[in-house]
Order: sequence, then C-alpha cells, then structure tokens
Amino acid sequence: MIFHIQMESLKRSLIKKGLLIIFTSLTFHLSMFAQDVPDSLNSMIKLIVQRANSDYGTDDRLINGEVYMRRYTGIKGSPYLFDENWVVGNLFIDGKVYKNKSININLETNEIILNAELKEGVFTKIILNDAYLDSIDIAGRRFVNSADYFPADSSSTFFEVIYENDFVYVVHYRKDFIREYTDSTPLGRYSGLKSDRLIVKNGEKINVNREKAFLNFFGPDNKKAIRTFMKNNRIHYKKADLHELQKLLAFCGTLYYE
Repeated sequence: MIFHIQMESLKRSLIKKGLLIIFTSLTFHLSMFAQDVPDSLNSMIKLIVQRANSDYGTDDRLINGEVYMRRYTGIKGSPYLFDENWVVGNLFIDGKVYKNKSININLETNEIILNAELKEGVFTKIILNDAYLDSIDIAGRRFVNSADYFPADSSSTFFEVIYENDFVYVVHYRKDFIREYTDSTPLGRYSGLKSDRLIVKNGEKINVNREKAFLNFFGPDNKKAIRTFMKNNRIHYKKADLHELQKLLAFCGTLYYE
C-alpha cells in the first residue's frame, strides 16, 4: 500500500515535468526494487525525481502552460506570424529572461507557442500562459502583453511596439480562418497577414490604420509638418514598413507634447 501511494506521488511529479512518457518503464523497475529493498524506496524515488529534473527539467515559469496541439490540419496556409518557421527569441516571464528560445505566435488563437526542449533532441510545443508572459524580443522586434496597457481586459493579446515615448504606437497582427472550400482548399484556408495600427494613450486605444486618423492624433498644427516629412522621405503611410514607421514616429515625437 505504501509503495502504491509513493508511486502516485512520483507519477504526479513526473506529470508536472511533462515526463509521464517515462513513468511506465520506471514503474516496473521500482516495483522490483521495492520487493528487494523496501526501506530505501523513499530515497530511490527522490533520486529518480532529482535525476528527471536535472535531465528533463525546465523552469516551471517557462513551461507554465498547456501542451499545444494544432487545432486543425490540412488547412491551406498557416495560422502563425512567422508561418511554419520557428524563430529564436528571448522570453520575459514573471521578471525573468529566457534567452534563445524557439517561438512562434498563433494569430488565429492569440497564443504564444514555445517549442520547448525537454532533453537534447526531445521537443514538445507548449502554449505559454499569458498571465506570466510579459514580452517577447525577436530579432530586435518587441512584442508586449496587452495586459500591460489594459489590465482590466478579460483577455489579452500581444502588440508589436513600434514606438514608445509620450505615446505608444503598436501593431496588432491577425490571421483569420476562411471557410472557402474548393478543390485546392478542401478544408478551408487561412487569410494572409493582417494588421491593425493603434496608438495607446492614457489607457485608450486609438485606431490609426488610416493616414487621416494618424494625422488627427497630432493635431491640426502639426499636419503640414508631418506631411512634408513623409513626402521628403518618400514614406507612404499605409505601405510603410517597420523602419519607415519608426523613422516617421521619431519625427512625430518631436512635435507631440502632453
């Protein structure tokens, strides 16, 4: 009876580490050991858990989430920001940084997916818990949990921060599932990458997808100067890439005062 109770304790520990796959083989060996040396069972269990933590263990803050299973297969296209490529970036979780992790962002479900290495050559995909995940840094691109700006919201997503000073300019990316069933898309397809440009100010989201809305934020006195800057630097607002937006916003920041 004691043996079975302690085996359940070991099982729960292994489940927490995502190691149930090795539990079955361990059970047989522990059963044989328990028959021969019952007084040493506690020490043996502790030793195995310590070894599992050492060989397979990952910081609980990093793997605090659910095992990820792709919701649909066979759909044309990809729901991810970086398509089917896993990119290397840094995760900032609960005040701690985890460097050089394999990451992608599911834009259909607003989930950050970690391709976690439990042991050399052994990977599992985990949905990171956004309650703990503060931000992501990928090749100089910074994605921040929307809860930082809107803590009262019932759900959170991730914004790419383009500019941050007296105001914050962010981009929210998305992909939609399109129920278009044809010979080439029998299970439907994902849309191309879409984005919403927002200015965050005093807890308010201001949609600035259109150039007119963008210029209105800076007031009538600054419109002419901004338009001149865009013309001189050949910046077309709707088509502007990341670097052009950063250049434009840095200029606009010199005109904007609280």
